[in-house]
Amino acid sequence: MNSKIQFVFIFLISFLLLGVAGCKKNVTPLLPDGQEVSNINFYCASDVLISLVAGGAPVYIDQYDTSALFRPSLGESAYPYFSFISYATQLEYPYPATNYDAYKLIYYMQVASGIHRFLFCDTGKAVLVDTSLNLAYQAYNTFYLTDAPVADNSRAAYQVVIVPEDRQASSDKVRVRFVHLSPDAGTLGCYMQKADNSKVYDSLPQNMAFASASSYVTLDTAGAYHNQLVFHLFDNTGTDQLITSVPTTPGRSYVVVIQGFKNNQQRQIPHGKNTDGSIKYTNVAITANLRVMVRESY
Repeated sequence: MNSKIQFVFIFLISFLLLGVAGCKKNVTPLLPDGQEVSNINFYCASDVLISLVAGGAPVYIDQYDTSALFRPSLGESAYPYFSFISYATQLEYPYPATNYDAYKLIYYMQVASGIHRFLFCDTGKAVLVDTSLNLAYQAYNTFYLTDAPVADNSRAAYQVVIVPEDRQASSDKVRVRFVHLSPDAGTLGCYMQKADNSKVYDSLPQNMAFASASSYVTLDTAGAYHNQLVFHLFDNTGTDQLITSVPTTPGRSYVVVIQGFKNNQQRQIPHGKNTDGSIKYTNVAITANLRVMVRESY
């Protein structure tokens, strides 16, 4: 099997979250033999949340947990979550115990196929995004939580971008796709630079807008630069904004995630309550950090 995707069977999550799914309309229960399931991965690209450097943010499936404050550091969580603690940062879920190479493999948890509700929360369990999706049988989806584009010094806003994965491979080529999650980078184009410094635009995505995902592009590795396919991402003036690369290993598929702010930002986030019960806000400063994360999907 040429796939490096590891299937993560979260039995505790399945029991707590999905064991009761048979009582919910439009949801197929998780079967003992592993049939009738769908696969999901969660990824946090929100620099506003990352800048907190503290706490954990749960993702509740189907129903909100009112029991207590969410503290993953106190033990295993029954829910998917992100951790922003400086010494235990976890920006994807499921998160492997070991990274097998320089490019992060995408791991999945299994849930019953059917309609599910996803509640993305902040570190105080306030709901940031409430979305639903009909998960197809044996499908693979990644939920990307990112900052929504709002004016500087506004209240923070968030968005979830759902990207289906087709999990295919080409025996002698490399597949690459791009996911644009930077709220202020604007429209981006892409070209591949070869070892002879020639530029290849054909088949690569152009005019990529925020919150969009390109299709996979299958690329020949001939003429690669030091066993790497090198990509330049440029803005609408033609100016390079980012340079990244993926290995030329045949049969692999990669997701290039474009994230972070191009410019310094100020955002207002909840910070307790006033004496009259209204929400109190505080300003947080987010340093410009436009970047890419390369994820290996197959």
